[in-house]
Amino acid sequence: MIRAYSVSSVRSAEAAAMAGLEEGVLMSRAASRLAAIAAARLGHPGGRQVVAMVGAGNNGGDALYAAASLAKDGAAVVVLRVAESVHEGGLHAARDAGALVLNAFGVNADSDSAVSSALGSAELLIDGIVGIGGHPGLSPQIEALLREVSDRAYVLAVDLPSGADPDGEVETQSCVHADETVTFIAAKPVHLLPATESPVGRLSIVDIGAEIARSPVLARLTADDIAALWPTPAPADDKFPPAAPGVLAARAPDPAAARCARAQR
Repeated sequence: MIRAYSVSSVRSAEAAAMAGLEEGVLMSRAASRLAAIAAARLGHPGGRQVVAMVGAGNNGGDALYAAASLAKDGAAVVVLRVAESVHEGGLHAARDAGALVLNAFGVNADSDSAVSSALGSAELLIDGIVGIGGHPGLSPQIEALLREVSDRAYVLAVDLPSGADPDGEVETQSCVHADETVTFIAAKPVHLLPATESPVGRLSIVDIGAEIARSPVLARLTADDIAALWPTPAPADDKFPPAAPGVLAARAPDPAAARCARAQR
């Protein structure tokens, strides 16, 4: 069974875990798991084209440190900044590992052709634009950038597809549509509720050593759960005991099927 927890519950778990750890340890764990999944999807990072779209916030930091790890493993990494302020430690790590840093907006913005070329050649796109503290929808500028991404790129979202409603209540097409979402600690409503599930793609839940004390806000049965609940007939079983089956059928246009079922009973 997959259990989802509210954003506030996850934030409380993160805060409790960080209180007992040195600064940056939790982010380091998250980034290393994210990088490992990215490398697995690439097959081998060496020579592959990777773009990390990075906004402000900790999920941007996760994306930056993961990008640094992939660059160290030989990937051709471009960090595309889509916010004025990004995680400084992660940005330095990515630069030191050999990643090319481009600015999408602002007075120091790089040329449209350079940004478009990077997005169009990406084999893997890491979505670190907005985290679970964001709101539904993306700006028109971000939407325009996403349209430049190659259809062949594998889109890996950090925590949630940017622009999707973290609470899973608001449906919007103005969001990243990921092939896979890597989330940390536990699933959130965005990952399971119908309004926002589709953009999530494949869901990978990563343990980074934080325990949630509160109860889940929703749960979903998996295929294995349903199989375990479904009774397995024994050799002596038939369809009648312990109770006869019932038939719910309309009177029109033809109730013959229902009569037939009753006759066989």
